[in-house]
Amino acid sequence: MSEERLDRIEEKIDKLSEAMVQLARIDERIVTLFQRDEMYRDLMNQNRDEINKTRDIVSNMQHQLTANTAVTERISKLFWTFITAGIIGMSSMFFMLTNLQ
Repeated sequence: MSEERLDRIEEKIDKLSEAMVQLARIDERIVTLFQRDEMYRDLMNQNRDEINKTRDIVSNMQHQLTANTAVTERISKLFWTFITAGIIGMSSMFFMLTNLQ
């Protein structure tokens, strides 16, 4: 083989080795991207779970608030019923006492 031919073969081998190195770097980048993608998917799943838990807590609080509102309304009505009965009772006693004299 001639010297020129060996030089050309050597150049081609060098180019192939450079291409292989570049392919290895690209492969590493792709692996890193897939790892990041999986990490972000895990984070999204965790966030979704946290959002669902928070939604459940808020829903329970809404139900409790509705129940507490109903109880508070009943207590308020009962309170004002007693106040009204007391006022009526006191005013009737006042009129009875004023009619006796």
